[in-house]
Amino acid sequence: MSFPPRLPYAALLSLFLILPIVLTACGGGGGGGLDGGGKAVSRERRHAVLQEVNARFAAMPHMDPAAENRELAAFMATKPEFEATGVSDDQCAWGRFTDGRLFIVMNNRPVGKRNAAFSPSASRGGRGIGTGLPEQRSLRLVYTMGPAFRDPTLDVKTPLAAHGYELVGGRVQAGTIEELKGVKDSGIFYMDAHGGSGEARSKAKIFGIWTGTMATPAIEAVYDDDLRSNKLVFATALVDIKPDQTRIVETRLAITSKFVAEHMRFGRNSLVFFNACSSDEAGFKTACLAAGAGTYAGWTTPVWDESGYAAAVFLFDRLLGTTPSLPGAPSKPLDVTELRAAMAASGADTSLSHDGSPESKLVFTSGTGDMGVIVPSIRGTVHDAEKNEMTLVGVFGDKPGTVDVDGTLLSVGTPLEIESWSATQIVVKSTVPDAVNVIVRVDGRPGNSFPVRTVQLDPQGVTVAAGGSTTFTATVSGGGKIAYEWITSGDHGILQDSKGNSGKSFTSTDNSITYKSHSGTAAGKEDAVIVKATLIEGNERKLLGSASTTVASDGPTEVPLEATMSFVYRGNSGYIDVWISVPKIEGEYHYKAIVDVPEFKTVRDQNNRVIAVQFGPGTKNMWKAWRGGSKPAGAPAIVGGAYVYNPTSVFTFDTERKELLMAKVTAAWGSRPITATATPVSPGHL
Repeated sequence: MSFPPRLPYAALLSLFLILPIVLTACGGGGGGGLDGGGKAVSRERRHAVLQEVNARFAAMPHMDPAAENRELAAFMATKPEFEATGVSDDQCAWGRFTDGRLFIVMNNRPVGKRNAAFSPSASRGGRGIGTGLPEQRSLRLVYTMGPAFRDPTLDVKTPLAAHGYELVGGRVQAGTIEELKGVKDSGIFYMDAHGGSGEARSKAKIFGIWTGTMATPAIEAVYDDDLRSNKLVFATALVDIKPDQTRIVETRLAITSKFVAEHMRFGRNSLVFFNACSSDEAGFKTACLAAGAGTYAGWTTPVWDESGYAAAVFLFDRLLGTTPSLPGAPSKPLDVTELRAAMAASGADTSLSHDGSPESKLVFTSGTGDMGVIVPSIRGTVHDAEKNEMTLVGVFGDKPGTVDVDGTLLSVGTPLEIESWSATQIVVKSTVPDAVNVIVRVDGRPGNSFPVRTVQLDPQGVTVAAGGSTTFTATVSGGGKIAYEWITSGDHGILQDSKGNSGKSFTSTDNSITYKSHSGTAAGKEDAVIVKATLIEGNERKLLGSASTTVASDGPTEVPLEATMSFVYRGNSGYIDVWISVPKIEGEYHYKAIVDVPEFKTVRDQNNRVIAVQFGPGTKNMWKAWRGGSKPAGAPAIVGGAYVYNPTSVFTFDTERKELLMAKVTAAWGSRPITATATPVSPGHL
């Protein structure tokens, strides 16, 4: 909406007749407009007119900003010093002087109770998670607002300093033109200011950010070139409200996208946040991104002051992870992608509409670089007790820093040796027993203090008999709800818990499990047993670490036998074959050897025939029992002797074999019970 100046017809006609002369006289001069023409306005007269507008603005009841903006535009239209006036779409009254210089009344940031809408908003301008940190530690906090507004820099400067950011000049800046011209390679740039727009002669929108430089005739002389080229514009806004409700307003200079393009530079992976009404304006945002902003944050439309304050405090709190005690707050610094989601979920990125303007959203737009976090963010630790290593998982940036344990934000603890560093994973030698916490620091910027959670698995280096079992117990420091992922290589045994889970791997809430060895596992065979502990906090899962051990077989379990020994007579040779019947065993296993057979000797008659067997002390391996005779067909020549390849007896005899007939003779002599042991073995290991 624009209002033409209210001039008499005769005056308009005379202006038209002399216009060529004015254009010739003023083109490109100190008072000329951006388009190279226009009627000059003296500095003294301009500022007298500005004071008249300010007085009218301050005297308004401030109950209906839209109506008041229309009234201000109409009032400016009565002044011959303005060639056009109007109301912008971001609720600002504006007037353009006859020399082309722009004036904006930024009447669009209401003072009062925070007016946030708690509804999710869509993420915009993102490219996925970044993993970089701002390259520079320099911090610029700029506050140009007055006492009528809440100043979030008072709340964020201390925690930012505690995390290693260096406040330029050691103070919050007033945002003067010279200070803003000095913005070079900032790591974090935050400016709280009024914002609003007006219209150039070309009908293009010109958006401005209110600075701390007062507009006076003398100041106008200093920045005449920037004002003439619309790098700077004049802007009036509210500063303070006195107890009697008198409103104090001031006219200052405001910077535009052209000023940013010419004078300001931001560091790689920097965070740039203009906390001002309509600061997501396309031209201004584009200029900031072109000036190097890693991530740019700005509001889509006018914003309530309390919403702006709350958004700034929330943003830096979550990026630093400073107050995990707040409801819903994390225990780690968020990356920008997570921050956007957290602000949308809480409504901190939203300011409800006022005066008919659309609901305002805080939008994050990615620029150059790979900006993800402003401090290192540990998300979890994984311990390898066997290697004495600790792996830190999180977002750290690709520039190596340091890792220490049992330190604080302001005090470095015991340093750890770094074995490898990437943007998302750090491996260190974990050489400090009973460490409580670990911190990553990059260029003197500490991240979150993360509790060291150790995972221990006991016992270590267990030996178990084939077919036997043993119990392993995991211990996690720090408590909490833990899920245990149990894993074994499973070549020689399986795992079982109390919940009925069984196999090579499963997840359980049991911190103790049973390892059951396969029957017949040969001596020296080994399985690994691994546990991974994960902390469960609501919907969040944090891998705390892992531990491992080994379990080895000391050979098959000896099976006690209550069996019958039979004697087989082999003519007059004097040798005796001894056969022992053994019980059936379960599974695909057979007996490999029978050992510990009691020593025996034969008693013979005068014809050298065996008439009795006497048992004496000591034991003999079975092979000695048949050493002097023929080895049964199919039986291997192994020390230990008797070979079993079916589940019922030491050897199966063919009914036509001689030994069977002689066995009958043996039976006629009688049998004697003995006690022996047998060892089971898988057929594949025979």
